Amino acid sequence: MQNPRQLANPATVGAPGALPSAAPGSARTPVPGTASRRLDSLTGLRWWAAFGVFAHHYRNVGDFPGLDLAGVGYTGVMFFFVLSGFVLTWSARPGVTVPQFWTRRVARIWPAHLVALLLAIPVFYAVLGPSAGSWQKEFSWLPIVLSAVLLQGFFRDIAILMGGNPAAWTLSCEGLFYFLHPILNRLFVRLHGIALGAVAVIVLGLGVVCSWPGIDLPAAISFLWQFFLGMLIALAMRRGLRITVPWCVPVAMGIAVILGFWALTRTPLEGETLVAVQVVVRFGPPVVYGLMIAMFASIDLAGRTSPMRWRPIVLGGDISYAFYLVHATVLYAFREAAGRHDSPVLALILLCACVGAACLLHYAVERPMERILRRWGDDRFRAVE
Repeated sequence: MQNPRQLANPATVGAPGALPSAAPGSARTPVPGTASRRLDSLTGLRWWAAFGVFAHHYRNVGDFPGLDLAGVGYTGVMFFFVLSGFVLTWSARPGVTVPQFWTRRVARIWPAHLVALLLAIPVFYAVLGPSAGSWQKEFSWLPIVLSAVLLQGFFRDIAILMGGNPAAWTLSCEGLFYFLHPILNRLFVRLHGIALGAVAVIVLGLGVVCSWPGIDLPAAISFLWQFFLGMLIALAMRRGLRITVPWCVPVAMGIAVILGFWALTRTPLEGETLVAVQVVVRFGPPVVYGLMIAMFASIDLAGRTSPMRWRPIVLGGDISYAFYLVHATVLYAFREAAGRHDSPVLALILLCACVGAACLLHYAVERPMERILRRWGDDRFRAVE
């Protein structure tokens, strides 16, 4: 399983086993001033990002022709970070207090995370006896507790970073962004013209720095620029920006990322050329994903046709957070029990198993607990009228 620090270090891009996390928060958000219109295409995109992560990790269970294209799947973490910044900024409303916002975010991610953590412990720790699986770690309370409270992304120790449910390390990145968002959003909305452009240049510059080989920031820090990028795109669209293109254009961009990543990570390179390609592979996808988000949001706002609004795809996007939390646990539990098997039929069976587990987690835990905790937080922390 890939070390999450490797994701922040472009020198290791392309290695199998990375565990990005689906960004909590739905894109099915009312458009300002037109509450009846929803950005369902963005929810649909969530499914494809989560599916890419599943395909990427399936390479640790088996292999079959064409699966090598799934190497790009780990960049789903980049998509979800950009989308999270976009959605929270797009849906921000005056009158929501900071404690109210934070409570809503906790309600959204923590209950499902805790249940998924408990399910993951027997798979990723040798609590039921020794295992030949290289993904298993010696049982220790500290990494599990830090994972439970989403602080693992601030540590460089691999046992802590990948502690508990390894999929959850990026939730600590989300947690830091959730903490900062109310403050940053109030600052960003005051920026216009040259000032906003300067912030955009700074954000992109930070992206290049964080993508540079040898930069070894904690994971929770190194991905922040991607959230900021999503925020800036949302602010631009709230002020009227629209990218009017047919839906086939962003789809083609996504395909280009897949093929380009596959080609670049298989080309023998060295020296300065290698460094440049590593930066492109780490920096490029979030920028492309940001453009795709803006394009599909523009399509939905205009009421034009989008295949991402197909109901089964949107439903997949709805369960994508739960799907991400449990998919690695299902895959590695199967690997532990049955070993590697190179069969596309088995991949389909395991995909269905992951979807089934995600539905249980989403409908039995994630949704009802979010309603309960959100209602409690809104009653306790809403602004006094």
